[in-house]
Amino acid sequence: MKRYFKSDDTYIQDIVLQPGTYTFWAYIKSEFGDKYTFALANEADEWEVFDVDVQQGLWTKAYIIFTITEKKVKLNLIKRYFDPSHPVYVLNPQIIKGNIPSDAGASPFDIDQITDDLHDEITSISDFTNDEFADKVLSSGERVSLKRDLETVEVIFQSLKGSFDKLIINPFISADVINDLITKYNEVASAKTVFFGVINGIIDGDGVISQDEIDSKNEKLDALNNAIYEYNMAEKEIANSMGEDYTQKIDEAIVKATYWSVKSSSPVIYKNASDASTSGSHVPITVSGELRSGTTTTQGGFITVTPNGETEAGTATASPVTIAPANGDGKTSYTVRLYDTASKTTLLDTMTIPVVFKGASGVNAISVVLSNEADVLPASPEGVVSDYSGSGTTIRVFEGATELDYDGIGTANGKFNVTAGEDEITVGTKSKSGLMCIFGDASDMTSDNASITFIITGKTQSGDSFSIIKRQSLSKSKAGTNGVSITLVDVEFAKNTNPTTPPTTGWSTTSPTLSEGEQLWTRTKTTYSSGSPTYTTPANITPKKGDVGTGVESVTEEYAISTSKTVQPTTGWSTTQPAWVQGQYIWSRVKVVYKNPPSTVYMGYAVSSEWEAINDIEIGGRNLLLNSKGKFVVSAEDTGQESDNWQHYRFYCNMALNEQYTISADIEIDEGSFTQVTVYPYPDGVSANVDIPSNGRIKHTFTKTNATTNSVLIYAGIAGATRGNGIFIREVKIEKGNKATEWTPAPEDVEADILKAEGYMKFRYLRDWIQGSSVDNNNRWKRIKIIDKNGFDLAFNKPVTSNGTFNTNYPASNIVDNNLTTYAQIDGTSPATLNYVQVDLLQVRNNVDHVQIHHYHDDGRTFNSTKTEISEDGVNWTTIFDSAKSWTYKETVYGNTISFRTQNLEATILRSGALSDRFSGFDGGLATAVIMEMREPSTTTRGDATAGLSGIKGTDGDLPAFWAGGTYQNALDGVAKTILNHDGSGHLAGGNISWDVNGNAEFAGAIDAESGYIGSLEIKSDGYIDLPPTFSDQKGRLDNSGLKLIYDGSSSQKIEWYTGLGTFAGSIQPNYDGHLRIESSFGVRIESGYDIYLGYEGLFNDIFIGNSSATIKFGGSKLDNIQKITNLGFPQMAYSTLAMVDNTIYTINTDTSLLVVTSAGSNSGIFKINAGGGGVSPTNGMVKIVLNVSTSIVRFKCTTAGSNIKYHQINQEFQLGGNALAILVYYGGYWRIHMDWGQ
Repeated sequence: MKRYFKSDDTYIQDIVLQPGTYTFWAYIKSEFGDKYTFALANEADEWEVFDVDVQQGLWTKAYIIFTITEKKVKLNLIKRYFDPSHPVYVLNPQIIKGNIPSDAGASPFDIDQITDDLHDEITSISDFTNDEFADKVLSSGERVSLKRDLETVEVIFQSLKGSFDKLIINPFISADVINDLITKYNEVASAKTVFFGVINGIIDGDGVISQDEIDSKNEKLDALNNAIYEYNMAEKEIANSMGEDYTQKIDEAIVKATYWSVKSSSPVIYKNASDASTSGSHVPITVSGELRSGTTTTQGGFITVTPNGETEAGTATASPVTIAPANGDGKTSYTVRLYDTASKTTLLDTMTIPVVFKGASGVNAISVVLSNEADVLPASPEGVVSDYSGSGTTIRVFEGATELDYDGIGTANGKFNVTAGEDEITVGTKSKSGLMCIFGDASDMTSDNASITFIITGKTQSGDSFSIIKRQSLSKSKAGTNGVSITLVDVEFAKNTNPTTPPTTGWSTTSPTLSEGEQLWTRTKTTYSSGSPTYTTPANITPKKGDVGTGVESVTEEYAISTSKTVQPTTGWSTTQPAWVQGQYIWSRVKVVYKNPPSTVYMGYAVSSEWEAINDIEIGGRNLLLNSKGKFVVSAEDTGQESDNWQHYRFYCNMALNEQYTISADIEIDEGSFTQVTVYPYPDGVSANVDIPSNGRIKHTFTKTNATTNSVLIYAGIAGATRGNGIFIREVKIEKGNKATEWTPAPEDVEADILKAEGYMKFRYLRDWIQGSSVDNNNRWKRIKIIDKNGFDLAFNKPVTSNGTFNTNYPASNIVDNNLTTYAQIDGTSPATLNYVQVDLLQVRNNVDHVQIHHYHDDGRTFNSTKTEISEDGVNWTTIFDSAKSWTYKETVYGNTISFRTQNLEATILRSGALSDRFSGFDGGLATAVIMEMREPSTTTRGDATAGLSGIKGTDGDLPAFWAGGTYQNALDGVAKTILNHDGSGHLAGGNISWDVNGNAEFAGAIDAESGYIGSLEIKSDGYIDLPPTFSDQKGRLDNSGLKLIYDGSSSQKIEWYTGLGTFAGSIQPNYDGHLRIESSFGVRIESGYDIYLGYEGLFNDIFIGNSSATIKFGGSKLDNIQKITNLGFPQMAYSTLAMVDNTIYTINTDTSLLVVTSAGSNSGIFKINAGGGGVSPTNGMVKIVLNVSTSIVRFKCTTAGSNIKYHQINQEFQLGGNALAILVYYGGYWRIHMDWGQ
């Protein structure tokens, strides 16, 4: 699939998608709206349309998970028609099998990709011009195509310029590298301008393309391509100069793990009965599936609901699902399972919802509900949890339908207490909310699976004691891991009458009821992410008959995970299946509780041998190689040196010792003839010669056997024999495991490129210098704020140090207390001392949006030698502001804001100032505020503002005071739907109605009014406007039939227009006699692309043009169909001249009626006469007068083949003597010469 698309073209391609669940991924920017649409067609050419949510006007990393139930064979990437002036751009589209989105590739701001796109578009122009210029004629359609191609190049070039602008102000890049990049960029810009000039010259030319123009085009195109290549190399030098900082060294990489969970509208189902067997109404609840990716949630999935004791349905229902039991349903719980498809391909999450009974009481009616029985936490590939949000739980206790009260003691009637035991994790803080016990988010998870055991003790309302154990399970969702995994482990049961031979049918996850003589069997079923399930050997777990009775209290399946496949685990057993961990084994057993005598027996221990096979297979999917997308060149060398035989490219990659890895790459042979390349894990690895298949993509699996190995070499052929060989290497992937998967970029590439391209700063330490001020020599700081991409102040309450000593009354802590009313001070000396304060963020942060430095500003002083620096290690510093190079400034309440990002910065800063205001609040009925924002109601997220008020006027007093239909930044940018500014200007209806500070208004829409006045103009109820003054009770009128003006001699109404300087320019009005008069100081000109008619058909009225002293000029136009000319004065004919030289035959191409021959050479003559330049053929009735003013004879070559002149004497030339004339009339294909025999 192509990388870059625009909506003014059609992109339909063949594709084969079998029924199933897929994810569509792309970077999308829409100028049209907040929906992007693509479509898939089946084999009957019937299209199914899919909408993807995007942010209008911004690049959006968008995706949608969808399910198809039939085979699809075509993809229409951009389905809807869009106005070309509001295009949609699509970058790196992908359709991926499954429901877990993976990244669609590098950021749209990735320079390497932009230069690739630019090169591709220029190559497209080269191919087009090579084909279309071959005939050396440029049609109008080809002109349009070329202009469109140049526009596309300009769009991509502007993207390159935007990336370049951000790079050259990046403080992490050395000056030498920046200067080289600037030089290369200027060369690209210059080459583009020259190339555009050549192409535009051809487009604007006469349509005939000369060879010189073609050669110039090729020369300038090659120069542009070379400049782009050199710029791309300079950008790669940036990658080398920044080392790990450019791609990999991200100390706080944001891992956005994705996982599904079941959500319920209520933790329990209430039943209006005392127990399960009594009929009663239930309170319905709704359950749904929720996909969480970082902080984004999406509803979806498919659900089954299974009452206790029943078998799960064969197919799942699309989320959400309502559970509404019938009055007679005698159920105590409902198990909710969430799947990815209706056919239950993959189990995503499970929740058990108990039924509580109104009217029930006592210990047997106690129900305990955990809001979060199981949770999956996002983690890096190394297992470091990045976000513990939502890992806590709420604990509620019900006695029947009555909720008991958590008091932290549990000794009083109707009260309860909770204690928590933790395993491989730290439990969150315990608190009370209403009747509930709340445990906050957990922390410090030390293994891939953990659990928290809650012991709930208390007393019923009547005073009976109870104790119940509940367990919360937690596991990690590691980013970037794919391949074969365990999706479900379940225990199945079946029965028969044979105590030694297990049954072959009737297996179910529900334990059956046994009759006398029947045998109970169990086995464990293991389901994988791909392939068929496996089963353990069935075990007979038939209960023994007791001394009194034969009943079984319960049969429960339990699970544990262990590093051994032979030794049964002794601890860690749970009814909740643990998450599978690479290299470990999941065991299962059956717990049987007998009624009489009471006893508990564990049996049916099993572990499937297939776990070993799964542990032996690792399929990576995650690309470990950074910057792997580009074209890597191994040039052919034939210099006679030994090094010619060892030409290779080296790919650096971090790999673990004794682990298996697979490298894959596209190989294109540039020079030489060979069928294999050597792949060498370098240094100290084992090399191998790998065949180049027909599709060019090589694959090789190896094991890192030496700790020194840090890279992989690919040779241009066989190592030791590469002389004269050259290759191109593309889309290289190194992944863990023994199976090569499709190329994808490393996640670090995408995240790092996006953050860096968007201008976020990366540092741990910030240092700010000052040296006295315009008022005194004291060095004072009020506040330093370091704001991250989420708007948090990273500097708040962080350590502050200095090279000076702080006044004890004004300590350093005042700098990071987020309070502008306090300040820190280092007392002044004479002369003033250069002091700094240093804020330590305690770890490197790579997502700093902007920094705000507030020095003391109450008296408007200016500080000297102001400088701000940042550092990752506290040793190497980068200056981000220096008053010696920029400017000194007067301190204000807004401070000095430093950022390499501009988007939304103004709103962020102003809102930050509003948040820190100390005088906002309520005083009785008086409310005061700096900014007031309104938004849509929501129970989940805060959401963006949709309207608001602001008291911040700004320096020029023109900032928004009220806005609606957008965020505060939208209002500052002037794009909110309604804006009223402090200076009185504003707009409504999205700018279609607007006015300035003087009240001058503009309307883009219609004004609908039935009455009223506009100045002195009166709007009548019949739908017209009167135009005063009144003439004999008549007024001019403007209505739906047009404009009507009143004639009244010199007082007649008229239409006038004026120049931009206010001077008269012209008018349309009647004269004193009532005739229409058009006058203009520039002259009157009637212009039309169509015929112009004077006079009225059917009436015989004269038409007067000009007067006796005026000249009427037709500007070269033709007079046609003139019936009669009377009173013709003295005509003056247009003429052309001809000087004939010896022995020359002439073809006359002129549209004048008179040809004057000024000289006639010997044996010269006129062979053919056309009607105009370019060989226009004459038509019947044309007259041509030839006047010979020379003294020689002019010959008409009538007898020459191809002549269009005839003379009555056949086979003779006509000779026109000197100082004579001939009249020629064209008819029937020839000019006929008039002859007067007296001539």
